[in-house]
Formats: sequence, C-alpha cells, structure tokens
Amino acid sequence: MSNSVMQNPRLVELLVQRAVDGLNSSERAELNQLLSEEKYVDAGRFEYTAASLLLAGDVENNTPEEMPYSLRERLMAQADTVAASMPAAPSRQSTSQPRVISIAGRSRSTTATPAASAKPAMSKAPASRKASSFGGKVGWFAAAASVLIALAGWWPRMQSGDPMVEAPMASTLEQKRQDLLAQQGVLQRTWQTTPDPAASGVTGDVVWDQRTQNGYLRFRGLQANNTNEMTYQLWIFDGTRDERYPIDGGIFDIPPGQSEVIIPITAKLQVRNPAAFAVTIEKPGGSVVSSRDRIVVLAPVAAG
Repeated sequence: MSNSVMQNPRLVELLVQRAVDGLNSSERAELNQLLSEEKYVDAGRFEYTAASLLLAGDVENNTPEEMPYSLRERLMAQADTVAASMPAAPSRQSTSQPRVISIAGRSRSTTATPAASAKPAMSKAPASRKASSFGGKVGWFAAAASVLIALAGWWPRMQSGDPMVEAPMASTLEQKRQDLLAQQGVLQRTWQTTPDPAASGVTGDVVWDQRTQNGYLRFRGLQANNTNEMTYQLWIFDGTRDERYPIDGGIFDIPPGQSEVIIPITAKLQVRNPAAFAVTIEKPGGSVVSSRDRIVVLAPVAAG
C-alpha cells in the first residue's frame, strides 16, 4: 500500500528543505531512511505542493524574503515542463468516456487559473542558506508553490479521478483513433489473451497506420498495476528485423477503477513490416529487451 508523504511531518519538512536549498549529508541520510520505510507516492511530485500546504497557514507570521536564484531556476524548469505537457483547457464531458493513459503512464489536463500568471519575487543571485528551514522563506516559497500548483493542477485531480480531467482527453484520443480507422490501409487486430493471470477477461484491439507510423491500443478489463512493482510494455514485431529484438512501443500503467483505456503507440524505431503486437509485464521503467516471461496479450497481424 502506498502512503502520502503528507502523513509524515518530518518527511515533508525534509522534502521542503531539499526543494529550497538542499540537504546536508545527515539530512540526506535521514530522508533516504524515511523514504525506505514506507512505499510513498512519488515524493518529487509533492515537494512543492506539500510545502505550500504546510506553510500556507503560517504566512502572516513571517516576513517574506526574495526567492533564491537556485529555486527560481528549478521552479521555472518544472513550470516549463508541465506547461509543455498540457493540452488546451477542457470543457465538461460525460463521465462515460473511456480513460486515456499516455504511453508514459499518465494523461494530463488542466484549466488555466489566474494564479498561474502571477510571478513571485526573484533575486538575481544565489541566496545564502540560513539556520531555519522555514522562517522568512515562507512567503516566497508559498508563492512559488502556488504557481506550480496552478500549472500542475492536474495531479491532485488525477489522484481523485476527477472526470473533468479525464473525459476531455479520452474524447480527444478516441476521436483520433476513430479518424485513423477511417483511413484506407489502416490495420485493426483484436487482442488474443494468454494464460497469464493479468490477461483474464481482457478484450480490446490495436490500430496501426503503417504510412504515418501512428496507432492506438485499446483495452477493456486489463488489471491495474502497482507502479512500484511493474509496468506494461508494448512490443512490435517487425518481419524485417530479428524477432529476438522487437521494437519498443512504449510503457504504460493502468490505474484502478478504469473499465476502458486508450493508449497512443510510440514506436522507438520505424516499423517496416508489422508482424505482431504484444504487451508484456516488465519491471518499473520497462526493459530494453524483454524476457517475455509474462506476455499478457498478442495481436498477430496475419491472423486478422
């Protein structure tokens, strides 16, 4: 079972300090020990959010300082990354739409908020570290966190399964899949299950356009995976290549409670002559060459 870092005040404090101006060797050791004791959700994603929640109630009791240069750079880098990944602002959709999971594992969506345009005060040179981990840093750190929260608002919504986030993305990918199917020469193959326990009750298909090298996977009933233990990975067997080394089609995760998911294919190499598509269970992060110990579904092209 994965716990939230917010359940451990000392862990939150160390994560905040790491985000602000780093940890010394003893603090790093303590942080590593705390992280190893429990299976926490990705601590890196919560550094800024956790700090904002922790400090927001104490802003009035502290004198704000200018933001350190190092934190400004990290904040801007993270903001750029999040902003680049966000689609256009969504409109309300029916919750009956299928969930869409990106090949990296998580779909994203957000609605712009006024807070996102606010710029926190920034210093032009690195600030020296002070004895207190919080103190006068409260004002600018809360401001920095609020900007990231506004930009990355999809994260808590994804955790709660907010249909306002999921449905627009599902609608977009489903429409793209249907548009692709309407083109001539596009192949569609139904998944064939294996005896692997994860394959029980799985249905769906793969759609692939050889001309554009684009495609989509669709699954119904595929078991949710614990991302700390495993991930799903697509492999594309090419008739012109050694079958021992199929093309990596990307890794993806299945969250709990989803009856249907649609996943874009991202082939790492050009597919010259697709012979089969297969999904395996791999270690977190995927594999360069799969052992194929756990093949969940197959879709031979010739069988279609």
